[in-house]
Amino acid sequence: MAVQNKTTLKGYFDDGDQPTGSNFTDLVDSLQHVSADTLQTLTDGSSISWDLSTGGLATVTLGGNHTLANPSNLAAGIYVLKVVQDATGGRTLAYGTNYKFAGGVIPILSGAANAYDIITFFCDGTNMNGIPNYNFS
Repeated sequence: MAVQNKTTLKGYFDDGDQPTGSNFTDLVDSLQHVSADTLQTLTDGSSISWDLSTGGLATVTLGGNHTLANPSNLAAGIYVLKVVQDATGGRTLAYGTNYKFAGGVIPILSGAANAYDIITFFCDGTNMNGIPNYNFS
């Protein structure tokens, strides 16, 4: 899939051409992260992977002190991550270098057993700029 945006698609019309079915398919596939209908469950481990092309909503339950690796298939958009403490609680999460937070302050997650935090990210295509919301339980 060639990543497309609406400007690229509009360019086909500006040039007097007509976009092909593949051009539209690429555009739709490129915008999958915008859809809010699929919640993906990330696999907990020492390094947690998040493929943004498979959806903009994700959840992970931490079973230890782990790192959220830089996401793959970065594309501009809004993404939401629910981080859940397991029954033990007190787990921490470190972040890859593409994750940025206000003032450079890394969020300290709620520590109670089974508590969860929700982090909303604005992605500019390079960085995941996060705003945490704490202590849902």
